[in-house]
Amino acid sequence: MLAEVGLPAFSACTRLLVVVPHPDDESIATGLLIQQVRAAGGEEFLAWTANADTLFVNADEAAALTGTDDPARQIAILAAHCVTVVLKRGADGAMAASRGGPILAQPAPPIAAFDTTGAGDAFGAGFLHVRLGGASLPQCLAAGVALGAQA
Repeated sequence: MLAEVGLPAFSACTRLLVVVPHPDDESIATGLLIQQVRAAGGEEFLAWTANADTLFVNADEAAALTGTDDPARQIAILAAHCVTVVLKRGADGAMAASRGGPILAQPAPPIAAFDTTGAGDAFGAGFLHVRLGGASLPQCLAAGVALGAQA
């Protein structure tokens, strides 16, 4: 379906969950999305997803979309395009900001990680679970980091 409508169709959505696969994922289903995002470039992708309620990115995705490795700068750039930006930083926890608001940071608890597969997905689940229940952004970050650390 994505091949038929293309990424610009995202701009017509009022609610959309987009899971952007890891760049090393070579499956056919995810390869199409990666090709379209790479072909369009970060600015074009951000234009297509303008005013998204919440954009979740990891450090690599944020760097690709913004052209910088500085987390605070990444958040500032992405927050200009979306209502809320959440930057997942692995062992460094997470950061988030809503448009026009302060940048918030939630450190990760010290744990002995041996396999981080699924930690980002668990983070998203924890964040969204409490967000949909009306929690504040700091509460959402805390819940996401806690669940991600358990994964």
